[in-house]
Amino acid sequence: MTKLHIIRTTVACSTLAGLVATALYQVSAPTLAARGQRPPPRQLNGAPPPGIFNRPHPDSNDADSGYGPLTIHLSFGKLLVVKGSDILSGQPFKDDSIDVGREFPEWQPVGQPKPVPNGNSLVIGRSYVELEGIIADNDVLKPVDGTAHVSFEDFPISHYTHDFCFKVNPDPAFKFLLALQHHPDTFTQEDPETNPNNRPIHQNPPVRHKNPDTIQAQIEVEWENGLAAGNDGNPASAPNRLGNSFGFFSTGHTSGAQLWNWPTARDWVHVDGLWIFDRSHPPADTEIHPPRLVAVRRHLPEVFHPADEPGSFFFSTRADIFASGDSNVYWNNRSGQPFFVQKVPMSEKDYTFNIDQTLPRPLPSSTSPGQPNARVRLPGSKTPRAQGPAGNVPQNEVNLKFEIDKEPGDTFPVDPIVQPFPDGEPGHPVPHVRVTIPWRSAQAPDTAVFARTIHLFWDNTQAHGVADTFQARAYQFTLDKFQVINPQHGLNITSPSNQINNPSSFLNPGPLRVFVEVGGNWFFLNDIIQSNPLDGGLSDAHAGQVFPINHTFLVICPKFDTFRVHAGGWAPAGIDSVMGHVINQYDQNRSRVQSECNATFLSTGVLTSGGRDRPIGEVNTNYSGGSGVDAIGVVERHSDFPVGEVQTDEVGNRTDPNKDFKLFYHLQEVTFTQAGSMAKRSRAVPHKPSSRP
Repeated sequence: MTKLHIIRTTVACSTLAGLVATALYQVSAPTLAARGQRPPPRQLNGAPPPGIFNRPHPDSNDADSGYGPLTIHLSFGKLLVVKGSDILSGQPFKDDSIDVGREFPEWQPVGQPKPVPNGNSLVIGRSYVELEGIIADNDVLKPVDGTAHVSFEDFPISHYTHDFCFKVNPDPAFKFLLALQHHPDTFTQEDPETNPNNRPIHQNPPVRHKNPDTIQAQIEVEWENGLAAGNDGNPASAPNRLGNSFGFFSTGHTSGAQLWNWPTARDWVHVDGLWIFDRSHPPADTEIHPPRLVAVRRHLPEVFHPADEPGSFFFSTRADIFASGDSNVYWNNRSGQPFFVQKVPMSEKDYTFNIDQTLPRPLPSSTSPGQPNARVRLPGSKTPRAQGPAGNVPQNEVNLKFEIDKEPGDTFPVDPIVQPFPDGEPGHPVPHVRVTIPWRSAQAPDTAVFARTIHLFWDNTQAHGVADTFQARAYQFTLDKFQVINPQHGLNITSPSNQINNPSSFLNPGPLRVFVEVGGNWFFLNDIIQSNPLDGGLSDAHAGQVFPINHTFLVICPKFDTFRVHAGGWAPAGIDSVMGHVINQYDQNRSRVQSECNATFLSTGVLTSGGRDRPIGEVNTNYSGGSGVDAIGVVERHSDFPVGEVQTDEVGNRTDPNKDFKLFYHLQEVTFTQAGSMAKRSRAVPHKPSSRP
């Protein structure tokens, strides 16, 4: 029996260090950058990788250029929200003021001047760039965090829904997008020397340590997910309560459907979007936030049936491409928006990028398994690899084909231009296709949505589109059930201390929002286990309650690759109650900002509703397609608890998300012939019969 290799990753899904916490970043004195000056450059820690400085990195100090503290005052009731932990612990607070300058604005476009509102007019500089790279396995700065997930918390005044986020290791040509970060000096204070009576006799002065400048390790891409909002006053709530998308990165989604375009760890991506500094957690890092195009080349092959050969199955490289000007609160092409919302110029260009064919090319004379001189056998089969005459047929006669499917939400008026390069080309020697979305050339409207899947495959029916060197395993993977352990506030009820401090907390029901993913197959779990995703069921979960899932996936995993099993989300609390109550983040009018903040995320209602949203931790378990004795038909059953960092918010709520739930699933290895019969034969929105040249 083959035992799958398991790699467990600890995760606590968090995009911001904390909603209110980041808003309360205290500035003891204006920085040099805020005064229009740049600190002297420091020595980088270690030699940079070759080629990293082909283009200059943006300087993190530029994020604060022209900005300073923005101090607002609170009434006593609202003071409880932001300094409640001090009050509860008996610690006095200095005053009723806080600095929200880091959130106004939170995002500053790289290389663009400070946006200055002029009455009811605001123009924000556009900093659109392209990014290519691979989604990381691990977050370099936070090893316990996942690298592709829905954030459990986001700042409510700048979001209708929580962000879908993924961390990218940029390809060499795109490393310039990473910021040069300046880290503040640190000080250490040695304990004083004491005499035998334990009285201090000498106090050493503080020791100053200069921290070297560094290059940001990874770049994050964030696009609002468009689902799971249910609070009053949020325009996203009406469609979300029915399980339908409000738009953004889930445009076209209906209740229970797969989120077809969301990437996962190890996928390669081409992204076009706004290059910004995130000022909320200094030193500022750069992000693509929001994108307007994400093309995902899946790292796992897919088995599919071409429209013109429905009786045959092929192994394909799958590319999911989604482009839309519906980016986020501040960048979209919706009508009736506030004056500070910026239009997204989708039609300013045609979008061109390459998608590599990652599967090995078969020989042209390959025949089906078991026939004389068969050069290809299906992985996992027992057919010998008999070798026929070699070299008598040029390999390049096997053509690189493609097929395009429309996905839900697509409104783009014309087909993309796809040009195959089966033998590569100068400067890009690997087999690939060049994809052009002719937004400008076709005069497509800025409001159009491009949502297509492209399958790349080698046109050899008998070999199923792969060479005999292809080694992989096929798994029928089933999510069985989801068990709620602690639905209320994320407290770990397995801890005796928590039961003593709050013995009844685990008896109370609580709302949960849960997303799951297996090998790049994403679902909103609330969608698939209940008819009304935000009413009852997981939205009113009790301790020990079990929710059947019974959802099956086909996963093809090459020998030296892995696939991920993921589950994560949040428990909505006070902050969630003001999601979508949008404020102009570029407003510098102190009186107006004070009034708006006190009415939203600093309100007493946030306190009485529980403060910050609660993390429920994440499951991130990786399985490999490694070699071993064939185990066709053997069922392996697994279950996983989530893990995550403990969160203590401003009002003293302590959340330990570890073991908040338990995910049950099983997987069974199948032959590739069986996999071919299981593969989907059509998409939800069919394209024309074939786009194969």
